[in-house]
Amino acid sequence: MAEAGVQPTVFSYSSAILAHAKLGQAKEAERLFRRMRASGVSADTVALNAVIEAHGRAGNAHQAVAWLDRARAGEFGIELDCISYTIVISALGKQNMGQHALRLWKEIQARNISADIG
Repeated sequence: MAEAGVQPTVFSYSSAILAHAKLGQAKEAERLFRRMRASGVSADTVALNAVIEAHGRAGNAHQAVAWLDRARAGEFGIELDCISYTIVISALGKQNMGQHALRLWKEIQARNISADIG
């Protein structure tokens, strides 16, 4: 895109990050997320969720939790949504980390965050 004189947008970056996520390519998803932010394009919840999902699909539940924690600490300036939490809960469940998933589920209920688990 940039070679053609077209500046990437949050939409184009998010789409590319999501493509890597669907393939479980967490390192590539992270690389694009970092490049997006370094280029001055503000990341959004969709892009962040895609990075979290990439880790979940790659079987890296601990990394999915780490990215969620970084976002909760305000590192990215992005507000999490119910999808953010649902992705992490799903990743934890697939890694037989049910107790951790249950703690996160209880936390989001206490914080009144609607989670779309199904």
